[in-house]
Amino acid sequence: MVAKVLTISNEKGGVGKSFLAVQTAFYAAYQCGCKTLFIDLDSQANASRVLIKNEMVTLSNIKPADLFLTGEERDINPEAEIGGEENSNLQLISAINSKEELISLQENQESELIQMYSNFVEAIGVLKSQFDLIVIDSNPNADIRSNSAVGVADIIISPIQLYTESIQGLEGIVNRVGQLNNTARVYFIPNMVDHSELQVRTAEKLVAMNKDMLLPIHEISVTRNDDQIVIEECELHYGVIKRRNCFAVAQDIGKGVWIVNNNKSGWREIRRVLFTIMEAIDVDKEFSAADEVVFSLEKLKQAHPDKWKRLLRHLWMCGHTFGFTLPGLSQGDVQNLIGLKETSPISLVS
Repeated sequence: MVAKVLTISNEKGGVGKSFLAVQTAFYAAYQCGCKTLFIDLDSQANASRVLIKNEMVTLSNIKPADLFLTGEERDINPEAEIGGEENSNLQLISAINSKEELISLQENQESELIQMYSNFVEAIGVLKSQFDLIVIDSNPNADIRSNSAVGVADIIISPIQLYTESIQGLEGIVNRVGQLNNTARVYFIPNMVDHSELQVRTAEKLVAMNKDMLLPIHEISVTRNDDQIVIEECELHYGVIKRRNCFAVAQDIGKGVWIVNNNKSGWREIRRVLFTIMEAIDVDKEFSAADEVVFSLEKLKQAHPDKWKRLLRHLWMCGHTFGFTLPGLSQGDVQNLIGLKETSPISLVS
C-alpha cells in the first residue's frame, strides 16, 4: 500500500476549497472504500471543523505542524488515534488549535524553510505506507505550507469561481506548480456556479484558455433494443459544482452530500465530479470483493464481453440502474456491481 496524494489548492480564499477537499475525502473513504488520511494545513481549520462532526472520522494525535519537523523531533505514528470509530476509513490530522504553530512556520529563515520542506516530504513518505489516499487541504497563501502540499501531490485540484479576475490568476497557479512539482497533474474545477450571464461568458473564456486543465467528464447513454444493449458516448463536458444549499447543509452536519435529504439532483451532479477525480488519481487499492459479488462480475463479463467495463463504469459513476434489466443479470447482480466500487480499484473499469 502506497498512497496517492491529492492536494486541494488555490491562492485565493473563499472559492470552496475546503468543501471540495472534505467531500472528496468522504467519497473516497465511504463510497470507494479507500483508507484515507486528511491533512488540514489551513490555519482557519474549516475542513477540520466539518470532519470532526462525523462520528466515523478518527482524529489523529499528529499535529499538522509536526510534519515539518525533523525525524528526531517529530513523532509520526499514524496508528495512534484519538476518538472516532475503530478501523475508520478516514483519519484526520486536524488544524484546530494549531493556528499559531502553522502561521509561525513561515517566520523561519530561508535555509530553515528548505529543511522544513524536506522534512514534510519525508513525513508524507512515512504516512503513504499506511493509507490508500492522502488528501491535503492547503492554505491559500503561497508559503511553506502550500508549497509543500503542492510539492508532494500526484494530482492538484484547484476550485475556482467563474469571474474574470479568478481565471486571470490561473497562469500564476500553473507556473507555481511547474516550479514545485512538474509531474503533478492540475485540474481547475469551477465552483459555486449559478449560470449567470457573467459566469457563462467567463466559462467560455476559461474553456478557450485552459481547456486541457479542466476536469473532463466522460459519460455514456445506455439503451436496450430487444436483447441488445446499445451504448453511445455522450458529448464531452467538464466538471463543475453548482451553488446548492444542500452542499452547505452537508458541510454543516459533517456528512457526505449523499446523506442530505431531498438532494437527488445535487448528489447526481457532484458524484460525477468526485468519481472522475478518483478515476484521475487512480488509487492503487486491492481487489477484495465477496464471492457473490465476484460471481455477479463474471456474469456481466460473460453476458457483455465487449461492453462490461463501460457498463460497470457507468454504474459506479452514476450509482443507479438503467431503468431496464441488463440481459444475463438480475437486479441483485446489478446492486452487487454498484457496491463493487468499495472493494475494487477504479482501474478495473479503465
